[in-house]
Amino acid sequence: FTDQNSFYGIGVFITKEGLVATDRKPVTNTHIYTGTLSNGTTVVLAPLAIDKESNFILFKASPPTTLTEKEKETFVFGSVVLGSVEPKLGQSVVSVGGQVSNAISVGRVNSLQTKETEVASSTVKYLAGIDTDVATKDLVVGTPIFNLSGEFVGMRLASDIFGRFT
Repeated sequence: FTDQNSFYGIGVFITKEGLVATDRKPVTNTHIYTGTLSNGTTVVLAPLAIDKESNFILFKASPPTTLTEKEKETFVFGSVVLGSVEPKLGQSVVSVGGQVSNAISVGRVNSLQTKETEVASSTVKYLAGIDTDVATKDLVVGTPIFNLSGEFVGMRLASDIFGRFT
């Protein structure tokens, strides 16, 4: 996604209606951004919600401006399939990133970080980080990782340390 021709990072469509998730660090909620889809189509991205604790931001994408009004009414964004099972130690993962050109890296899950939080009167444990040995050369903010079934399992955030995905 960009703002006046500056590259900020990568995001993923998490719904077919156009919700995009990415790292909140390089953006503000006062600007309108543009995103370039894998086929070169440009869409307008408006900030929708920011979670300062997790460092995620949600954008709402508008259908491409090249479509007619009728086409816009039925346009569906291609969204990721969310992982149905948490990654396991030693599991292979694939990152898709790169700022200047496409970059695909394969690696393994080295460790999993879990955290606990209080919800109502119980404690809930959740996956907070995935450490991998994915090559970091082409990892940019928002770089997603997928399991070998093609399911989305994590994203590189600016606050993540070397090789970690959230």
